[in-house]
Amino acid sequence: MVAVVAEDDAVVRRLVAKALEPFNFKRLSEAKDGVAARAILCVRPVDLVVTDLKMPRLDGLSLMEWARENC
Repeated sequence: MVAVVAEDDAVVRRLVAKALEPFNFKRLSEAKDGVAARAILCVRPVDLVVTDLKMPRLDGLSLMEWARENC
């Protein structure tokens, strides 16, 4: 399974990623905003996205709407 953590606050992003480590994801990617997360979603199937709702450039809800339409 593959997961992406999309969060603009680096400390929170790392904490969430660390919290997901016990679930043994095959790949756990971190994205600093919705645009970076979208780039990850474009190149590989993802099973779980944990996203902040308020981020610069592309917020979490817009990211999920885009993913629903394009992935």
